[in-house]
Amino acid sequence: MPQTMLAFLALFSVTTFTLSQLNSVVGSYSELVDDELETAATGVAMHVLEMIGNRSFDSRTTADEVNSKGMPVGAVEFSVASYFGAQAGCDLDEPFKDVVQCVDIDDAHMPTDQWQDVPFRLKDGKNLPFEVNVQVFYIDPSNLDSPLPDGETSLHKKVVVKIRSDRHVKQNRYHNGFVRLERVFSYDKRRAENRLFEKYGELVIK
Repeated sequence: MPQTMLAFLALFSVTTFTLSQLNSVVGSYSELVDDELETAATGVAMHVLEMIGNRSFDSRTTADEVNSKGMPVGAVEFSVASYFGAQAGCDLDEPFKDVVQCVDIDDAHMPTDQWQDVPFRLKDGKNLPFEVNVQVFYIDPSNLDSPLPDGETSLHKKVVVKIRSDRHVKQNRYHNGFVRLERVFSYDKRRAENRLFEKYGELVIK
C-alpha cells in the first residue's frame, strides 16, 4: 500500500511538472506570436503613415484647388476639422483603387469606433489581417498632444494610426490597438506648388 501511494505521488509530481513545462512552452510561444504580430503591425502602420504623408496637406491645397483659386498662404484657408473624413471610402491600403480617392491627409480620418482592414502581405499571396484606425487633428507646435478647439486650424496636422488584430493573444487588453504610431505633417507651400506644376505645368495665382 505505501508503495502504491508513493507511485501515485510520483506520477502526480511528474504530471504536474509536465503540465507546468507545457504551460511555459505555450506561454513562450504565445509571446513569440504576439511579438511577430506587433512587428508586422508596425510595418502596416508605417505603410499607412507613408501613404497619408504623400497626400496633399488639405483639400484646399490640392493641385486642382490651387489651379482654380490660387495658392492658399495662411491657415485660415484650410478646412476645419469637422470636415475631416468627408471623403468617405478612403482605402488606406490602395488609395487609388476605387473612384473615391484619398486626396488629402484628412481624407483618412475616421471616428474612434471605426476600423478598416489593411493586410500585411506575405509571400505566396498570403497575408496577415489587421484593423486600422486613423485620426487626424490640427495641433499647435507648442502642444503636440492636444487637438486645437473645433473651428481652429493651423499649419500642422497630427495623424494617429492605431492597429489591432484578433490574432493577438493579449488582444483583450488592447481594445484600442496594440500598436500606435503618430506623426505630425506641416503645410509646405513649395510642395503644393510642385504638385501644381507636375499636373498643370504652371503656377496660377489669382
